[in-house]
This record gives sequence, structure tokens and C-alpha cells, in this order.
Amino acid sequence: MENFIARAEKTLARIHELAAISEDADGVTRTFGTPAFLRGSALVQSWFEQAGLRTRLDSIGNVRGRLVSQHPGAKTFVIASHIDTVVNAGRFDGPLGVLLGLDLLESLRARNVELPFHVELIAFSDEEGVRFHTTYLGSKVVAGSFDQSLLTKTDAAGISLTDAIHTMGGNAATLAADAIPADQWLGYFEAHIEQGPVLWERNIPVALVTAIAGQRRVELTFKGMAGHAGTVPMHMRQDALAGT
Repeated sequence: MENFIARAEKTLARIHELAAISEDADGVTRTFGTPAFLRGSALVQSWFEQAGLRTRLDSIGNVRGRLVSQHPGAKTFVIASHIDTVVNAGRFDGPLGVLLGLDLLESLRARNVELPFHVELIAFSDEEGVRFHTTYLGSKVVAGSFDQSLLTKTDAAGISLTDAIHTMGGNAATLAADAIPADQWLGYFEAHIEQGPVLWERNIPVALVTAIAGQRRVELTFKGMAGHAGTVPMHMRQDALAGT
């Protein structure tokens, strides 16, 4: 009988250990390609290796650990989440999904379970898009949908994405080679914190996601002329805020 409490405690301890690696002491800040990010990535990579996964760092800095199936023609089931953060983030956003996946694969290996498909556990290097304002860099590479024009994007210090990738030990020229071909995908699974109060309020420990909030950003320009707040009547105003 497996000790699920011990497994949960081990996962939680790993989350806390990773959270201690931050660019500053205020919350958790580990943005793509920074020294703190690289230290966190190295720690996650060491855990993957200790678990006996076929581990590598790909060209965009994703940490990838593979449980290889011996079945001919086996496809790949991906379990993933991200290890980068926003500024002053919570510790569970991203790492929870990666480390629950690691716990699962450790359990499968401990029980010598043979699967008819490969399982690839991926810690995405960039989901938040804080540094270059380009979200999902890590998963775009894996999905084969990376836009090469993003490589010219620069951060606040003027460093290009291409240079940042090379500094991390990656290679912008080989991004396409790190995609999993579309016909080799079996499925994708990601565990994530709710980031909301509903499950807590209803005392529900876990739920399946059927939809997620999307984002659409539109840039609008309002033109107008300021008028004195107390003396210009409304019908004569041309305030930009009023859209007139």
C-alpha cells in the first residue's frame, strides 16, 4: 500500500524548496532566463534525473523528462506546467503541476509499471511572458507553433530573446527540432491551482476544467480637450474620458 500522505508531503517540500529560489525576497519572482530562473531550472532537472527519467534541457530552456515505453509505435502523453513566475508570485502557480507529475512518474517507476505510450514530463521555461511580453514560449516550441519573429523581441535592458536563449545554453536555431510531431501526440494533462475561491467555498478538493477565461487586448486612443470642471457645461465639453 502506497503512503499517499508521505508522497503529498514530499511534493509540498519540493514546492517550498523551489519557492526559496527567487530574484528577491518579496514573494517568488523567477522570470524567464534570469539567474534565479536558471537555479530553479537546475533543481527541477536534478529531481527529474533522480527519478530515473530520460532528462534533457531543450533549446528554449524547457526541462523535459521522459518515461520511455518499450511498445513499438508508442505515442507521447505530455504532463506539464511552468516554472517561471510573474513578479511577486505565489509558490503553487506552475510548480504544482510539474511536481505532481513528477510524483506520478516516480510512483510508476517504483512499481515497475509498463505503459503502452511514452510519458513526457515538461517544466515549461516561459508561460507568464513577463520578461519579453511573449507568453507561452516554452509550450509553443513543444507544440511546433513558435513564431520566429519573436526572437527579435527585447527586454527592458535591450537584450534580445535570441541572446537570452543562448545565455541560458539554448539554441534559437534548433527550436523547431524540439517540437513533438502532431501525429505523435497522445494527449496532454496539466494540474493547476484554481486561483479562485469556488472550490474552497464549496469544499471540493479537485475538479475538471471545462472552460477557461480568455484574454483579448485592444488598444484604444481617445482624443479630446480638457475643460474646467466647474464652468464648462456637459453639452459643450469635449473630454477624452467622455469619448466626445
